[in-house]
Amino acid sequence: EAMELSDNFKKSECNIVSGGGRIMACGEAKLYLFDAATGALTKEVDYNAKAIGKAKAIYPYGDAFLVEGEEGIARFDRDLGQQYATNTGKCLFTEMRGDAFIVWNGKDHDDRNQFVRFDPATGAILGSMKDCYRPRFDLTGDRFLKLDGEKVTLYRTN
Repeated sequence: EAMELSDNFKKSECNIVSGGGRIMACGEAKLYLFDAATGALTKEVDYNAKAIGKAKAIYPYGDAFLVEGEEGIARFDRDLGQQYATNTGKCLFTEMRGDAFIVWNGKDHDDRNQFVRFDPATGAILGSMKDCYRPRFDLTGDRFLKLDGEKVTLYRTN
């Protein structure tokens, strides 16, 4: 049975996450929780689009969920209680390097030359680097090399 929601899903690009008899989905400004067996809407909350921009992805992180937006990341507990919403500038791409969560926030996808080390548990930005094209991270994510012509500089991210 179709239902009316207070959000526009036609413009939403975000995936859905299911598990434990529940389905989570993001619209343009809200995060929705549905009962998987009945399809009934059980809860809806604002995911703070003003801070993180339009949602691009939602994924589990430990016992919580992260919503990755065009401009930052928000974290929600299993009952959709928001724990934080952090603006990272742009949020072009994210990746784990060891225990380091890296948010690439340069000009565009083809020119990722700046990033922040982000703590997904607290929402804190632990450090940032600009003008660093293709840094070489170690396996822990705690160190990386910045290559600039013949010059090589070692940095720490923690």
